[in-house]
Amino acid sequence: MVAVKRIVTRLVTTVVLLIMLVLAAILPSGCASQPASSKPKSAPVRQMSSASNTSNPEGSNVVGDQSVTKTTLTAKFLDVGEANSCILKISNGSQNFFAMVDTGGIKGTSSKVVSELQGMGCSELNVLVLTHPDADHVGGATAVMNTFKVDEVWDPGTDGSNSNTWQEVKSTITAKGIPRKNPHSGETYSWMGVQTEVLNPPAGASYSETNDWSLVLVETLGSEDIMLTGDAQTAAQQFVINEAFPDIEVFGVPHHGANSGYYAPFFDKVHPVNSVISVGPNSYGHPSETVINALAAFGTVYRTDNNGDVTVTADASSLQITTAKNAPSPNPTPAPTPTGGPFVGSKNSNVYHYPSCKYAQQIKPENLVTFPTAQDAVNQGYHPCSYCNPPLP
Repeated sequence: MVAVKRIVTRLVTTVVLLIMLVLAAILPSGCASQPASSKPKSAPVRQMSSASNTSNPEGSNVVGDQSVTKTTLTAKFLDVGEANSCILKISNGSQNFFAMVDTGGIKGTSSKVVSELQGMGCSELNVLVLTHPDADHVGGATAVMNTFKVDEVWDPGTDGSNSNTWQEVKSTITAKGIPRKNPHSGETYSWMGVQTEVLNPPAGASYSETNDWSLVLVETLGSEDIMLTGDAQTAAQQFVINEAFPDIEVFGVPHHGANSGYYAPFFDKVHPVNSVISVGPNSYGHPSETVINALAAFGTVYRTDNNGDVTVTADASSLQITTAKNAPSPNPTPAPTPTGGPFVGSKNSNVYHYPSCKYAQQIKPENLVTFPTAQDAVNQGYHPCSYCNPPLP
């Protein structure tokens, strides 16, 4: 009898074990029992909001139909005569961000900058950047603010010449209640995945020249970089050259290509593949042959007076440049740096200048010294002016 009970007990135990094994094989395991190491490693696919767009330099955007769009940056350098204006448009799918860097002058260009913004689809200007207060850079600002909702105005925080044009611009900013920012070097901003880095002016700047207060910006999308310089002259360029910035594919040339905007070590560091000079008919000799030759040694030179509007279209890995008229001329063979003269200096200083330099114009006739060549000036103990940058022998 005992033997029979043992056999029955073993049979029951075996059946129970078989039932448990069958249930374990056919029932799904719970999430709580899944070890962490076995969780899927791929992130979930989601549609990006504008906030997530700003943190994604590639601008990848996976939507419901699995199509992919990428961020593009358009920089349109406008032909506004002897003035300066550039529109920045950042796009990703149906999302757009607009910034305008300078607004041209006051001689008929206001309607040009307004119509160009409208033609590019702008209904709201996210940032209006006024690099410095000179009328040829802020002359169209009031018209822009009267036409578009402007979310924010950037300027360097100096009144400069405090012209009537600048007074009107400031009054319009105040009347419309537009927030005003004074960025300085070291600050960076993300505009829909495009990084905007401020290189000038430094905090606490004390430049004596209004032009040197110019906001200098670098726009970066992936491997493509655009530098915008306003009218930054030697003092500003001597500061910026010590700042870290990437290789520059497109260089907005300072001060319309003037000699006063040319500091050779800075240009050498920038070493631009493409340069754009915003310039029109003028009596100042802009752009100078020295600047043209220096830029031509690096790459292609565009001029708004010859090529009209110059449009740069970039994604994270490439860019193309188109012009409204006339392809850029083949780069000239750079001329040797001139060592001939004449150059001028003062008996009361040890600096020599081009005769056209504004500081040379201030030398009293009785103190004027003329040097046939740069070598003659150096032999007499003079050194080059840092404003007009005459050559060393």
